[in-house]
Amino acid sequence: MSSFHPDALDCFLCADEMSIKQHLFYNVSKDEIIGFNQSNSFRTYEPAKFALVLMIRGIKYNWKQPIAYYLVSNSCSGPDLNAIIFSTIRRLRNIKLNVKCLITDQGSNFIRF
Repeated sequence: MSSFHPDALDCFLCADEMSIKQHLFYNVSKDEIIGFNQSNSFRTYEPAKFALVLMIRGIKYNWKQPIAYYLVSNSCSGPDLNAIIFSTIRRLRNIKLNVKCLITDQGSNFIRF
């Protein structure tokens, strides 16, 4: 980001939730099981049925970058979305990115958010 033109730092945050197959995977290098429900602050041992994916994309310049995903057992609730999205925006602002808008589909959980 330090080599970007100041205009290239303007971006929008995209959030989408999609259903996934339940599958657990053992990550040897991290010594952990992937595929359980996770949130910004907690993890439960229910297999995930959905993935919340966050991506940023430039407004004036053509660049895009996936930045985070969360595996969740049920659709994300309003408070969970609130915590995840606002913490993401804070982190992006810390690296000098200017998040101008949030783009989502019109799923009921995003409407509640």
